[in-house]
Amino acid sequence: MKRIIIIITVSFSILIPVAAQLYDQAFTEFYNKTEFIKALSNPEYKYTGSPYLNSEYAAGEIHLTSGKVFLNIPLRYNIYNDVIEFEVDGKSYTMNENAGYNKVLIGEKIFVLTSYTYGGGVKKGHMEILLEGNIILLKRNSIELQPPELPGAYKEAKLANFRNLKPEYFMAFQGKGAEFFNNEGSLEKICNCDTDDLNSFIKKNKIKFNKEESLILLFEYLNNK
Repeated sequence: MKRIIIIITVSFSILIPVAAQLYDQAFTEFYNKTEFIKALSNPEYKYTGSPYLNSEYAAGEIHLTSGKVFLNIPLRYNIYNDVIEFEVDGKSYTMNENAGYNKVLIGEKIFVLTSYTYGGGVKKGHMEILLEGNIILLKRNSIELQPPELPGAYKEAKLANFRNLKPEYFMAFQGKGAEFFNNEGSLEKICNCDTDDLNSFIKKNKIKFNKEESLILLFEYLNNK
């Protein structure tokens, strides 16, 4: 599987003065730790679908671990590569962990860069916050790239295609890493809540663990306990 987008590091000696005119010194330092994105123009890499949550940039905020906040930055989320991209002077850049950020706002959506437990291992990536509180509900989006198909006797050729996968949901306590859950049993193991109360609420409200609205209702209940 070939990646549609190449991320390359470039020298920012020419670009930094432009950023400095638009933002303060803190942003320039942050900007130095980002990477330039070069889209491939080779016809081999034509595809359908999109690797982005929304392909258009939207005004957003970048929150650094130092407490510094950058406002009104054009941002978008590349789900396939799991990176946040921003735009300066018509050019796209991707943020990495070394840039020292932990949260971004894109439009009305809030994303955090967090460690999470999944499949017996600990990973790190971006998740959308669906509900904040002592117990946080998070969603992890995923996109796969389906390879192109050659034409056959009874079928037409198909371009490579970005396909949205079903989102996965995670729970986190304030200041802790996120943990995956997909049913009542897995949630009970990580939420430290009363099993009988949880079971009663789930049955009474017909909670579905694959429905975002149901999970928000459930986590509102857990946070008000």
